Amino acid sequence: MEASSYGPGAISAYLWIWGGFTLYMFFASLRTTAAVAVVFLLLWITFFLLAIGDMGSGHPTWTHWGGYVGIATAAAAFYASFAAVINSTFGRVVLPVVPLSRPRA
Repeated sequence: MEASSYGPGAISAYLWIWGGFTLYMFFASLRTTAAVAVVFLLLWITFFLLAIGDMGSGHPTWTHWGGYVGIATAAAAFYASFAAVINSTFGRVVLPVVPLSRPRA
């Protein structure tokens, strides 16, 4: 089925819902590393921009910026995942991820 058969605003609602999920995951990620937190923050911004762009504003700039931020999100996710793997493989920090939570005593 094509997207328009679901009714007006269906795609936008879908994007808003995923944006909400991503926003609370961002807050949860603040206890992990800056690399992971940046991924969730950029992903939330991506969903936000794409949802606004699909709301029928008639201005494709929102969608274009959503795409640009989505590309930045992908780059951040590649970095975060590669850093996790390479740091684990070498048993030391090769690529910094900046821990955000304090170590427990």
